Amino acid sequence: MDEKVTRDGTDYLFVDTAGIRRKSKTVLMAEKMSVVMARRHIRMAHVVLLVLDSTEGVVGLDSTIAGYAHEGGRALIICVNKWDQMKGQAGQKKREFETAVRTSSSFWITRRSSSSRP
Repeated sequence: MDEKVTRDGTDYLFVDTAGIRRKSKTVLMAEKMSVVMARRHIRMAHVVLLVLDSTEGVVGLDSTIAGYAHEGGRALIICVNKWDQMKGQAGQKKREFETAVRTSSSFWITRRSSSSRP
């Protein structure tokens, strides 16, 4: 799914790859093509947005996708979704999640925090 956004006279194209599964785990040809196309889009991107699910933690595939971006020399922004569904004290859980992201990443991460909630 593609979405074109124009801001201040500059066009931006956002491409949702709908997730990437390991080729060995894909059965249907359509799934195999989606993996190939997603990797192609990462290679063509200037910036890759990796959306992580806070309720699942950092899974191996997240690191793999981040690795594709890193290997391709692409800027990577890690977005974390579903903060409101985290159990326990919000601040502590966010720090634990950030630590998990940092330790699972073999590359340098600069932290910027943002929230859609007031």
